[in-house]
Amino acid sequence: MYPLTHFLFTLVFAYTLFPFEFAVVIAVLSVLFDLDHFLYHLTKKKNPNFIVCWNNAVLGKEHERTFIHHLPGFLVVSGLVFFIAFLNSTVALAIAIAYYTHMFLDYVHFKSKETKKKSKWFGFLFAPTLYEIFLDLILVIILFFFSFSHLS
Repeated sequence: MYPLTHFLFTLVFAYTLFPFEFAVVIAVLSVLFDLDHFLYHLTKKKNPNFIVCWNNAVLGKEHERTFIHHLPGFLVVSGLVFFIAFLNSTVALAIAIAYYTHMFLDYVHFKSKETKKKSKWFGFLFAPTLYEIFLDLILVIILFFFSFSHLS
């Protein structure tokens, strides 16, 4: 899934539990879990060009999923969340929401077999599925209604 979808999905989920400002922090953290793509590209290709890394990930040219996107990483992150919960339950819940929503969306995306139409914006390649576009629209509508419900 694209960073926007990770951000919106996590924001909607976190906003049901936390104030908006903290929900935004959790949503940003969820997006940051995809820095593994760039770190992989940087170490394997020795190329710091973020656009090239992005486009290679979109095209599926590399299997750049790192440790945190596989079962051993899932178990380690879960263990860390469990340990952090003893120190600060709010921080642990924030990390858990960011990580697990990210992993959920990646799993849903991985199972998606829909054909993608590619387009380029400012050098960045995009090929979202219709499912992802529809999900983003639904999430924006939900956030729109959340904003009105919190005003009253």
